[in-house]
Amino acid sequence: MPEVQLLAVSGGGENGAFGAGLLCGWSERGSRPTFELVTGVSTGALTAPFAFLGSSYDPQLRAVYTQLSPEDVLEKRFITAALLDDALTDNSPLFKTISRYLNDEMLAGIAKRYDEGRLLLILTANLDAQQPVIWNIGAIAKSGHPKAPDTIRRILLASAAVPGAFPPTMFNVTVNGQPFQEMHVDGGAFAQAFLYPPRSCVCVRRGYAGPRRLSPQLPT
Repeated sequence: MPEVQLLAVSGGGENGAFGAGLLCGWSERGSRPTFELVTGVSTGALTAPFAFLGSSYDPQLRAVYTQLSPEDVLEKRFITAALLDDALTDNSPLFKTISRYLNDEMLAGIAKRYDEGRLLLILTANLDAQQPVIWNIGAIAKSGHPKAPDTIRRILLASAAVPGAFPPTMFNVTVNGQPFQEMHVDGGAFAQAFLYPPRSCVCVRRGYAGPRRLSPQLPT
């Protein structure tokens, strides 16, 4: 049986820097393999795309965990936000940071590796359905849908959105002709790490089509 290299990047908040450092050190040692499957949850969702693309993206991965300031991640709100708003902070700065790093070149690289048979999976938590959702990032990147880049960036934002601290990410979806919104937050609400869909998971989404459906449709 051929050897298969798998990597699960866990959650852990600021401790995500440890995983990033381990990957960079692994590259410097010269023994880091090419992973056929990479999964990410919470802060691990931010690391996973760099790990999936390989050692050539170590400089960007290192920069994410050593050169960003709090202003690149969040904007503080008044203490009354705990009662009157959807979260204590605004994570729109993090979305801008994700968008800056996850550019067209990086998305094309993810799509190319998906064509080669490799998988990048990210876990979020659907608050409405109270179920975990696993997103097939490579399939979304490969779809060519004009909303694919924004969708992938918002998936990463959602997976890293600790409930209460950061607002949920809203996805406009249509199921059976009916439009509605789903709220997605930190996948760590269900699992801190995974390598395959847990039994309770809705589905592995190639694109996005709402609960219990698999199709290349993306949010509207």
